[in-house]
Amino acid sequence: MADTTPSTPYGAPYFSSVKADNIDPQSNIGAGEDAVPLQDVAGLVRNVGSPGGVAQLDNKAQLYLQGQSALAVTPATPVTSGAAAVPAMLKPLLPMHSDAVVGGQDTPLGDAVKMAAGSVQAAGGDATNTTVTAEGGIVARTPGIRAADNIVVHDYGVGGVSTPSDVAGIIAADAQGAKTGGKILRVAPDVDVLGDASTALAAANHTVILGNKDQRILNAPRRAVHPDHYPSASMFPPTIKARHLTNFLNACIEASKTGGTVRIGVMGDSIDSIATCARTPVDLPWELLCDAVRKAWPNVKIESYNCAIGGMTWNSMNSDDTPPNPWNPGYADYTSWRKYVASLNLDLLLLYSGGNDGRGIDVTAMYDLVQFFEGQSHVPSIIFGVTYQPSLGSSTLDYWDIGIQEGVDFAAQYVRSYALANDYGYLDFGRWHAMCRDGFDPTTISLSRLAPNGTTLLDWGTPFNLAANQDYDFPDVTSVYNVDANYCTDWALTFSLDPLPNVLDFQCSGAQPIWGQPGANPVFVLFNAGDNVVIRIQHPYGGTTDYDTGVPVPTVAAGAAWGLHMGVALKGTQLRISMWSPQSGIPDPSTLEDNMWMEKGFITIFDRHIERCGAPYAPHFSFDGQAYKMAIHSLLVADSTKINPDQQRYKPIVTDNELYEFTDAHGGSDAYHLNSEGTRKILGPVIYAQDWAPDVAAAPQVASVAGRTGAVQLTAADLNPVDGWQNMGNVQAQSIKAGDYIAGAKSVTAWNAPALGEQPTITGSKPTDPIVQQLLAVVTNYGFAKDGTT
Repeated sequence: MADTTPSTPYGAPYFSSVKADNIDPQSNIGAGEDAVPLQDVAGLVRNVGSPGGVAQLDNKAQLYLQGQSALAVTPATPVTSGAAAVPAMLKPLLPMHSDAVVGGQDTPLGDAVKMAAGSVQAAGGDATNTTVTAEGGIVARTPGIRAADNIVVHDYGVGGVSTPSDVAGIIAADAQGAKTGGKILRVAPDVDVLGDASTALAAANHTVILGNKDQRILNAPRRAVHPDHYPSASMFPPTIKARHLTNFLNACIEASKTGGTVRIGVMGDSIDSIATCARTPVDLPWELLCDAVRKAWPNVKIESYNCAIGGMTWNSMNSDDTPPNPWNPGYADYTSWRKYVASLNLDLLLLYSGGNDGRGIDVTAMYDLVQFFEGQSHVPSIIFGVTYQPSLGSSTLDYWDIGIQEGVDFAAQYVRSYALANDYGYLDFGRWHAMCRDGFDPTTISLSRLAPNGTTLLDWGTPFNLAANQDYDFPDVTSVYNVDANYCTDWALTFSLDPLPNVLDFQCSGAQPIWGQPGANPVFVLFNAGDNVVIRIQHPYGGTTDYDTGVPVPTVAAGAAWGLHMGVALKGTQLRISMWSPQSGIPDPSTLEDNMWMEKGFITIFDRHIERCGAPYAPHFSFDGQAYKMAIHSLLVADSTKINPDQQRYKPIVTDNELYEFTDAHGGSDAYHLNSEGTRKILGPVIYAQDWAPDVAAAPQVASVAGRTGAVQLTAADLNPVDGWQNMGNVQAQSIKAGDYIAGAKSVTAWNAPALGEQPTITGSKPTDPIVQQLLAVVTNYGFAKDGTT
């Protein structure tokens, strides 16, 4: 028999002859920490199948799990945060044969499982067909229909990963917009859309892309994601001032008094001609200008002459071989278009060309044409029209080609800059068009500083050498907004040079073979033209103008590290040049690099608007043939022709397609000519924003002209409000000298002198008596008479 003496921790168990059913219940099963008293095991076994126990057996001795039964799970987990751990519940699984039927239609269970396996999320499944009624709405719609309310480019494959798929996705989304009439595409804020310069992408022009961040679509110059929070474009201040309309205003004032006639006309290309694609003459751009003038001068008889001819350029406008329009009255008497226009004795003349000049603007012809009209006996007030971009989606004349679009920018910017530099009024249609269609202002920009890369652009202030006759070419570096320094429109460069050069020059614009454009127009900085630094502007149409800066040529101390510190900025039509002058007494700023990039201690020696062409180019500096040491302290660039955050940005108010789209109702060309809605949205606002009748009646009624030798007071009776003021050019500031005469004055009222039709001349021998000499001086100095004595 077995030994029933219980085992203890103090010794190994031993055996006895006691029977097994008499085993001590304190005996252990297992050993060590895992030992369990035998009586505990017996209790667990008795609870299996007992009522209220772990489980019970059914009448066939099968295990029957009750609703409250549980099996402990290790480890147990809390049901809620902070609660005590609760074991997982074991639930019964109901086995069914696959042929069992379910539902009222007795559908086999296997088929039901297959039907449910994808029906919820599958296209056309239960979820897709679920209808939802908006709170307060009356029509239930499916999720698919609701999703189509907004055209999202990602639904069409745009992911910001692959250029081909992004371009294809934009095109497909745009096509959906064209199909449904939707004008807006949406893009997620975390996706950088990839584009290209393809004509296919350019032709996807039925929509505007909106998103949550400012983002240019890479490599697509005039396509971008426009943030929702940007404002819509607002009209800029008038670009035609009273001083630009002097002859026209004189004619209107005179006609308002006498009942005479004022003549206005346009000479240009098809944008203003009667051959443009409108549906009625009253919707033509020129007719809008005539309407604006008549509204400004309702009591003046206005005669208008539309002398524009389609397909013309500045060259053909200036050529005496170009005949006038056959629908202009009296055209048969002239073989020269410009001579016919001059014969009309216009008081206001709009010169408009640019769309056909993108392939080669003749700036000399433009200059000569202006000189021709200003050389006539009857000189009109001349204003210019700055053209706009053609449709991005048009294959006509390859308008959708980026090179052609840059050519239009090249010509349009030149017309704008010529007007600004020479103080002419102009209608900037190109600016307003870019603001409304493309969402940016090409004339309001800021520059982005480049980051040195250690190779093509060294760390700021690091010297490098230029060999004799070597130019400094802008480096192959890209700005944060993807503008290449060697292909930009605007820039600012701060640099040091040693030794001091005799002359340096830089280019203000460039030319591309695709445009057939004239060469670049340089600016020269002359250090060898006298005591002062001289800025020489070479005009694109020929000739130069020198500006004496009044700043002495730098005199550098022996042993100085640098001969010249200079900054040059070309932004829009503004050219600003500054330099450090040792003669100024300001310490050399190059001792601290932070001084240099902000040009601390520099003197501005030139700041004017100049003539230049538009479109990107590769800027460079040339010197006088010597070898030089050079250091760059700062270089910033921008591109005014491509959408990016360097420009003032807006949310577009119109798509490209709707400006040009041809319909029988509104005309249009699908190319360059706007339909009547496009004319109303783009050209009309610029025309009506000008002040065609400034309040000349508000001129001072009494004026005093004072000088070193006396004063003259003029009343309203002495001066015509317009003519009198413009004829006072002989009166010099702070001085009335012998020989001066105030044209238009009927009397010199300060001394009650008789009315003077003209200054009489005192003749005879020069007096020798001192008293007579003094009297003669008083009479002539105050303008009563001219000294003709000999």
